[in-house]
Amino acid sequence: MGDESKEDFSKYLEHSGVMDALTQTLVEIYENPERRHKDDGLQMVVKHLTNVAVDTDESKLLQKENAVLKEDKAALTKKIGELNDEIEALKAKLAKCAESAAPAKPASST
Repeated sequence: MGDESKEDFSKYLEHSGVMDALTQTLVEIYENPERRHKDDGLQMVVKHLTNVAVDTDESKLLQKENAVLKEDKAALTKKIGELNDEIEALKAKLAKCAESAAPAKPASST
């Protein structure tokens, strides 16, 4: 590997976030000595890097989807409120119509 390709590869690792992910992983392992005694180091690295990968890619997609769903929920909640108001207005109108349509009781003749 020539010096240029090593430099390009280093830039690629830095730009793509690989170096940050590896650094975070090693810091995580270093800062948790109690886990080092319980867990296999390689398993810790794999677990942490898997979480980092999921957090970066899937998390962004889920955050966008969540924002859209929150907007949809707000619109639907507003629509439900409007429809409930309309139902109440129609009930009141129906009650008024029923009152006026009821035949008048004839006066009793005694």
